[in-house]
Amino acid sequence: MNQYNPTIIIRIGQNALSFAVADPSKEGGIAFEPYVLRSNMSLSANLREAFQKSPLLGRDIEQAQVIVDAPVLLVPSGEFDEKQAETLYQHTFAGEKTMGVEQTRIVHSELEKLNAVAIFKMNSDLRLVIGDHFTEVRYQHLMQAVWNHFYAKNFTGTQRKLFAYLHDKRLEIFCFDVGRFRFSNAYEVSNSRDAVYFLLAVWKQLGFDAQNDEIHLVFDTETVATADAQNDRDTLMETLRRYVKNVHAPETSETSASNLPFDLKILFED
Repeated sequence: MNQYNPTIIIRIGQNALSFAVADPSKEGGIAFEPYVLRSNMSLSANLREAFQKSPLLGRDIEQAQVIVDAPVLLVPSGEFDEKQAETLYQHTFAGEKTMGVEQTRIVHSELEKLNAVAIFKMNSDLRLVIGDHFTEVRYQHLMQAVWNHFYAKNFTGTQRKLFAYLHDKRLEIFCFDVGRFRFSNAYEVSNSRDAVYFLLAVWKQLGFDAQNDEIHLVFDTETVATADAQNDRDTLMETLRRYVKNVHAPETSETSASNLPFDLKILFED
């Protein structure tokens, strides 16, 4: 990212906010600020307050890239119809909880490398708050950079690969075939047993080979931030390796520069 015409990244989780911007004076060249939410306020009200208190949001920056963690619908590019996007999304996620308040807006982002379009929801109040502070705003799903990162790795070697990203108590599992998604889904998990169950269920469903194919698993920094969490991570890896020969996960130090979540780190590397 251009340090002379910087773009601030606003990461919107289900119940979390954080900000990041390229900054050569900081470790790893990135200034990162997790924002402590006030539980008695909506996410949009917290963001309004953050614009008054956050050192990063107080910088003179006109461009923002917003990455949103929300249920996502992937549609092949050739079948995407913007006029039908909201109807299709609402039908797919009927009964899904909204993010903070009931009013949301359906947005989409093109995944050019993957021949797909990601459709997801965005809190309408948050959009208004962000739009009031920046002249140019781009939206994409939190997983977009992760998908692109592992899509490139999919072509290394001849083994088939199942990819997973564990973050915010959610396990994202996906894989590719012939230049596009073969599978993608997200599962709520609270411990290593949940993660093992979903990974092995998808592995079996897709017909992967336990001796030859591979699982590539990445944890965000919060997932391994404490001793208990690290032990749970180790248990997950040990259990998976009882059933699958080739399970790969980078060490924490490889994915936690400046304490960034993995999805943010690779967004800056893209």
